[in-house]
Amino acid sequence: MGHYTRVLVIFFISTLLLADCGCNQAATTAAQRKEVKTNASAEDLPSFATVIVDFSASFAPLSQIDRLALKETGRALADLAVQDWPPPTTIVWRKIGTASATSAPFCDVLEFNRSIIGAATSVDRLRAQLDACAESVVSASRAAGTQEPYTDISDGIMMAVQNWAGMRGKKALIILSDFLEDLPKGKRATPIQLQGESVLLVHRPGTTEASDPATYLNRISNWKSRLEASGAQSVAILPAFRATLHTIEQAFMQQPVTGTSISLVTDLAPPMSDQRVVNRAVTTLSRAIASRASEWSAPVTAGWFATAQPAWRTTAIAPVVYTPRLARRANELNSTDVFAKAIEEMGLALHQRQNIGNGDIDGTLRLISNSDSASARYLVLLSDFANQPPSTAKSSLGGNRILLVYRATAAIDGAQFFDRLARWQEYFKASGVTQVCALDVATLTDSAIGDCLQR
Repeated sequence: MGHYTRVLVIFFISTLLLADCGCNQAATTAAQRKEVKTNASAEDLPSFATVIVDFSASFAPLSQIDRLALKETGRALADLAVQDWPPPTTIVWRKIGTASATSAPFCDVLEFNRSIIGAATSVDRLRAQLDACAESVVSASRAAGTQEPYTDISDGIMMAVQNWAGMRGKKALIILSDFLEDLPKGKRATPIQLQGESVLLVHRPGTTEASDPATYLNRISNWKSRLEASGAQSVAILPAFRATLHTIEQAFMQQPVTGTSISLVTDLAPPMSDQRVVNRAVTTLSRAIASRASEWSAPVTAGWFATAQPAWRTTAIAPVVYTPRLARRANELNSTDVFAKAIEEMGLALHQRQNIGNGDIDGTLRLISNSDSASARYLVLLSDFANQPPSTAKSSLGGNRILLVYRATAAIDGAQFFDRLARWQEYFKASGVTQVCALDVATLTDSAIGDCLQR
């Protein structure tokens, strides 16, 4: 074979090898692009959220706690639509009543699609629309003649589910109710079949609850189990008094539990001869808690509660949330001074109310500790401790750090009073709390409070 011929053969072989390599590379690139496109299409599926609100006579008219829970729901939905959920996001508000399937939606249906052009304006508009819708729902619930005689929760859920049944994408369902389904005579509950929704049950007791809160808490738990068995992707439960931007987003993002909650519970009954002493204690507690808030896992949520008989009549004051930031934001408490003032104002106002205190402490604590959505939990209990503690420990209290602020001015027998106080401490220890200590309401100091909460 001549030199020229050998060169031609080598040239053709090299050409074929290069062509084959190119084809393989093209095929690999095409496969990679196909995979990327498939993944992108999954991420680009739309999002749907439905909020359904109980208008039954056992639940409506909506309270101030309900109002704030709905407004926080609106804030959370806006943030999720803007930052986390794939666009477009469609949001609908509906009613639970006698015939939930035939009820028209509240407000206009909202569809939000992220865009670089005019982004700030469209986000502000979404937040304003959701806030306005929450206010209109509350106003409607308080209007004469709007309370429904029955509660068709199943139809309300199925109406929300059916709306997006044929659509692929992220689906969220928020329900605000006491979850007491009460149907007209002869009507059976509609079978529930969910389509992979993430569900959040925002609950509070209605006006017809049994004296034992266990009945109410079991009802909420049963609804959770029922929805999980009916095809929900996840079901979270959240008391209305703990509904904040953080806790709602945490439920839908299925994030690990974070943050810090402080529950301040008073069993004291106004009017009190030592009101000034109690007021000073409220102020001292507020400042001591706020001064340490920067050291705790954020956000730090503080809420006041007043016991009652029966426990479901417990008064809850909407929580205040401390979120430390260098640049302060509207609608947030970003400094410890402002946080302390907010806690103090709530506590002083609560201790001026009538018909609170001398209540079912055990029942109130069971309601408060149910579904607590924080990794660090503190409980402050102000009481005369006139009654003996429950005989059975409550595991739901486990993990709390507890401060008992006792008031002995009404004690007739000192020995009996201190025996009861010791029994209460033993009760909490048996329930698995992290720490429990007791301080006199008349001698509270910042350092003593700090030692009790952090040692």
